Amino acid sequence: MPTKIRILTAGGTISCREEAGIRTLGAFPIETDYPVETVFDAYSENFTFADYAVIARKIRACAESRLILTHGTDTLVYAAATLDYLLADTDKRVALVSSRAPLGDPAENGRSNFRAAVLALPELSPGVYAAYDNGNGAKLRKGARLSLQPDFSDESVGINSVAGRIENDRYVPSKRTFGVRGVRRDAVTDRVRLIFCTPGALPAPEADVAAYILAAYHSGTFRADDVNAFVRRCRALGTDVYLTGVDSAAANYASQSALEPESVLADITPVSAFCKAAVAYAGREPAVYMRTDVCGEFFHPARPIQEKEQ
Repeated sequence: MPTKIRILTAGGTISCREEAGIRTLGAFPIETDYPVETVFDAYSENFTFADYAVIARKIRACAESRLILTHGTDTLVYAAATLDYLLADTDKRVALVSSRAPLGDPAENGRSNFRAAVLALPELSPGVYAAYDNGNGAKLRKGARLSLQPDFSDESVGINSVAGRIENDRYVPSKRTFGVRGVRRDAVTDRVRLIFCTPGALPAPEADVAAYILAAYHSGTFRADDVNAFVRRCRALGTDVYLTGVDSAAANYASQSALEPESVLADITPVSAFCKAAVAYAGREPAVYMRTDVCGEFFHPARPIQEKEQ
């Protein structure tokens, strides 16, 4: 018996048409026998955490346990991670599908990504995944382990995130598992900030921000003196700070040792930590939630990073 799948559309390039060099939103263009329902008709750069909460509520209300969500590529990593946290207590399997170009354009990969989602959903464990083909075959990547795309690229990347891949028109699961599930959260807040480490000065903490996520340089390093001073200023305001982008099993520089250890949140990508904070600080005991493995977001801390998947 065919697996029941529902398709929810939320705009993005996969639903765009192009005329005179301008891309505008249109109807979902793939013919399918699965039921299709529009949740949003929007460019993904306009989505907010509140919109992701609306999508999560819609997914919860669906009778089907397996769903495809079409979405724009620009902010897909934020949607996938946030939804992974918001649906962590459910049995839903959700595959996010996007395209680098409108369907019909020779550069598009939307049909390949859609096909990958259809093939994978019958076998995926509960959770949220991104189905994306970087040009070397479509893969399903765990939403809460995704990283930001490289500059000027649509490529889907993550840390130890691949759940499986498509080979010879079949879904082949990896041996990777993603840990526990079961913590229910329904609300989100936009009172969180993500700051990337740069040679410049850190901004003055804002009084109405609940938590800051600081993203390290690629080696997991920060300017320790400046960061520690920023942490102290935030604590004076009652604001939490998490230092992310740190691999606990990698080489440790002296500057890392100088950081206040209670601020370090290791073994999670900065974008995932940011989305997690948006969920955590809308509920009770956010600091406990931040350090709890909710849906397999912490990549294996007992050994170094195995892969930065392309």
